[in-house]
Amino acid sequence: MKFSTYLFDFDYTLVNSEKGIVDCFRHIFEKYNHTGISDEVIRRTIGMTLQDAFTSMTGITDADTLELYRRDYVKKSDEIMNPNTKFYPDSIEAMRRLKESGCVTGIISTKYRYRIQAFLTDTDTEDLFDIIVGGDDVCNAKPDPQGINQAVSRLGCSKSDTVYIGDNIIDAMAAHNAGVNFIAVTTGTNTAEEFSLYDCVSIMTCLSELI
Repeated sequence: MKFSTYLFDFDYTLVNSEKGIVDCFRHIFEKYNHTGISDEVIRRTIGMTLQDAFTSMTGITDADTLELYRRDYVKKSDEIMNPNTKFYPDSIEAMRRLKESGCVTGIISTKYRYRIQAFLTDTDTEDLFDIIVGGDDVCNAKPDPQGINQAVSRLGCSKSDTVYIGDNIIDAMAAHNAGVNFIAVTTGTNTAEEFSLYDCVSIMTCLSELI
């Protein structure tokens, strides 16, 4: 099925930033004496907001503590995240092919826009995306549809001709809530079997299948 607008999640969809994310969480857990949290548990939270991820892994719900952890995570992330983030091998080619065919492309992520923008600048790929909506651009994170809706409104595109591509069940829910099509890619921690429970146009193993 051909779409005119392709919107993408960032982490685990376009890029593998697993090492940077895991190392940032490890920094917080060591600093505040949280033990027994495996790398696999951390990886399963990628796609959540930082506060939700910390609550999921530590059980902490106190807003002040979660904000402290978030600030310390962001500070560490400013140092190590982008150097430990890499495009998947087929991401850039897929984006180039979509742009060459006249499609509109964008990124909708819980990651902050300034960090995504810096990564695109560092990798000279800014021209591959028409819009970036980050976690700092919305009041409500996915699966709330606010980010997708904001992109659709700003781009002036039709929802029926728009598809959101993501690696997480949270992404599938966000697409459903926004009323746009959804394509799952199994480059993250959710499996094809898990995605089969949701309304997916397609379930792909990598982005090269888009073209």
